[in-house]
Amino acid sequence: MKKLEKKIITKAIAKNSLMYGKKISNPIKIVICNNEKEWKKESKYYYFEFSIGTVLRDGTLVIKSKNFANLSNKIFENLVIHEMNHVFWIQFYKQCKPVWLFEGIATITASTNDISKAELKRLIKKYEVNHKFLDYRYLWRKFNNHELVVMKYNLWKNFILFITNRKIKKIIDFMDLYINNPT
Repeated sequence: MKKLEKKIITKAIAKNSLMYGKKISNPIKIVICNNEKEWKKESKYYYFEFSIGTVLRDGTLVIKSKNFANLSNKIFENLVIHEMNHVFWIQFYKQCKPVWLFEGIATITASTNDISKAELKRLIKKYEVNHKFLDYRYLWRKFNNHELVVMKYNLWKNFILFITNRKIKKIIDFMDLYINNPT
């Protein structure tokens, strides 16, 4: 792991610890891929050619190296923060459902995929979005294009900001209560 990647991962852990108000207790397994062949092998069932990182069901963080991803430091950092949020969520809550909440919280935490409201409205119209944008179980495995990913993540992020009145800690508090007494 290169010095810059280590620094960004450390920052991602710190930012997510602050957001959740606690640290994770289990060690984090991190796999950094330097080429497409490694990325395809390591990201397994979550492979998307255009994605930068993923978290496997066992909590392993798999990311493309900064050089392989060919991103600016800031964009790469935000993507690592986003994926690290998934590591925290899985360790604390042992699930990744509903998908809109899992991805929406990570998108908020990392400020990833931000687009203007006008652009979001344009995409909603273009893709004829309906109530089904709140996917419960499965993230589409075969997105047609990156624009569709950006639209869905922004919809989920904005929906969470709306239902919490921009107080994301409400979701964390709810999940902490729910995981201890789900009935």
